[in-house]
Amino acid sequence: LKADVELAAASEKVIQVSEQQITSPPGARSQMTLPDGSKIWLSSETTLRFNIPFENGQREVYLSGEAFFDVQSNPELPFIVRAGKVAVTVTGTRFNIKAWEEDKTTEVVLEEGVVYLGNLLQAGKNEGIMMNPGEQAIVDKSSGKTFVNKVSTEKYTSWYKGKLIFDETPMQEVALQLERWYGVKVIIGDPVIYKYRITTTFENEPLNQVLELLKISSPIDIQFYPAKLDDDYQI
Repeated sequence: LKADVELAAASEKVIQVSEQQITSPPGARSQMTLPDGSKIWLSSETTLRFNIPFENGQREVYLSGEAFFDVQSNPELPFIVRAGKVAVTVTGTRFNIKAWEEDKTTEVVLEEGVVYLGNLLQAGKNEGIMMNPGEQAIVDKSSGKTFVNKVSTEKYTSWYKGKLIFDETPMQEVALQLERWYGVKVIIGDPVIYKYRITTTFENEPLNQVLELLKISSPIDIQFYPAKLDDDYQI
């Protein structure tokens, strides 16, 4: 019996696991490839955490921010993205997740394949849905409800290719996207501007050109403040 115990102990393998954390800097986007071959694009100030090697028979990552995933197919080894109380489970597909902690919603847009969207926000139960290509799922963090729409995925996924697409987009959302895209602070000084909607496409344009084009295409004035503004700044 003693010999058997010693033999079993000697045959055990010690697996060392290390946690990796990648954060894309302000005003920049990053691209990375996981050990399984999956490709991920991180938006500005987005953080992705994962263990190497993957554990428990599944590929699991944790997201804060926005990222586009091109997951290497492996039906026997699920790929799970956890973003707060939302979990997206796939085997191989292409999709975008917008999961900023400060936002009121978490959004998933599916470009290819099928994903299972799990939601722990409703009564603590893991209630979820199956998504199909061309669908956008919006999870309301306050109510826990999930809304699914048919959308043109390019509007939501083209950012990782360097394109910003605005389609009747409210100015408040435009300002927020510019903040995250360029790592700046955008202050809307006149409440009337909130009523404006923008339809245009920018592709790898510097911030000053984007703002000048917005100024030309809408009745707004733009001022530049090179210094960093603190939270108490008032116009």
